[in-house]
Amino acid sequence: MKKNLLPLVSALLLVFISPLMGVGQVFWTEDFETDGAGVRYTLDAVDDEFNDGSSDHYGRTDGLGISGSYSGQNGIFFWAGEDIDDNGGNGNNPKAVIFNSQSIAGMTDVRISGLFARGSAGGGGIDQADYLRLDYRIDGGSWTPAIWFSGQSGSNNGAYLDTDYDGTGDGTALTNTFASFTKDISVSGSNIELRVEMSMNSGSEEVAYDYLQLENTNPVVGGNDITVTQSTGGTITPGTTAVAEGADQDFTATADACYTFTNWVVDGSPAGNSNPYSFTNVTAPHTITAVYTSVASSNIVASAGANAGGNAGAPGSSERLSLGSAIRASLTASLTGTPPLITLITLITSTRPLTCCVATFLCIFRHANKLAVVWRRS
Repeated sequence: MKKNLLPLVSALLLVFISPLMGVGQVFWTEDFETDGAGVRYTLDAVDDEFNDGSSDHYGRTDGLGISGSYSGQNGIFFWAGEDIDDNGGNGNNPKAVIFNSQSIAGMTDVRISGLFARGSAGGGGIDQADYLRLDYRIDGGSWTPAIWFSGQSGSNNGAYLDTDYDGTGDGTALTNTFASFTKDISVSGSNIELRVEMSMNSGSEEVAYDYLQLENTNPVVGGNDITVTQSTGGTITPGTTAVAEGADQDFTATADACYTFTNWVVDGSPAGNSNPYSFTNVTAPHTITAVYTSVASSNIVASAGANAGGNAGAPGSSERLSLGSAIRASLTASLTGTPPLITLITLITSTRPLTCCVATFLCIFRHANKLAVVWRRS
């Protein structure tokens, strides 16, 4: 994205020019790179968008087929309008785009930002009555201006930031290079909506906007703890975690030997067995634990072949298991080699296909022309 660094209008102004990226958390963006009409935003009328020639248009555009010679937009597409009540369209003026409601639960301070420009002819073609205005409302209340551009007194004098919201531009002038403007607001409620409205009723009255964002500028860092309770049979990673407002967090359950992961319990209720478990858009504390199931005891199998096998026995007991003829033959050389015991232990402990809950290898000995191994079950 191209950035345009312009001086601050005044230290006292609520609306100022700044980079779009701040230290807070951006939780919503509209960049118009894909068509969001009817999905991410709605128009006053479904037939508001039109293009009746380069000087009569309104809608999402890549800049081709319209006047304006815009530059500095984010990506390729943006929203532009000129002579928007021309007979090639539905004749409506003003026109507005309303963007889908976004959650602000738990937030106290939000920054509204966007890129704005006027077409190359707009420096002398915009009247005082013309305007481009970004409004917001909380929980369906009244619309409040956030960022407003209008002409100055008279006619054909360009588009300027309206810092006192009185309908007369008195601040920074727009050019055909997109520039970033922001407005910081205090919020208290559940949801916020944005609306961008424009009134441009003649040729050469041309404006555009792009890359609208909402940012939580005062996130509660560490205010949303996800408390992890470790249970018998496995481990959840990470452990208890402080999650920033609006962020996502994954947790993974790893079962111990002799256990399998069964399901999650989140905020006291079963929450399925998808692993890892994902919290999204965290705005409140949560709890999470995992349920594991013990694997039933089964026969210990030292190796495939005749005479191999035995019962697991009670925990802490010893088992003497005879090795079958197949592995006996493969270990003959090890018994006569040097050092035979170390080589044999390596082979046994590295290749034994023992089932769950078989524990430590203890020793190996000969008995009745067979090789025997002793294990201790935990």
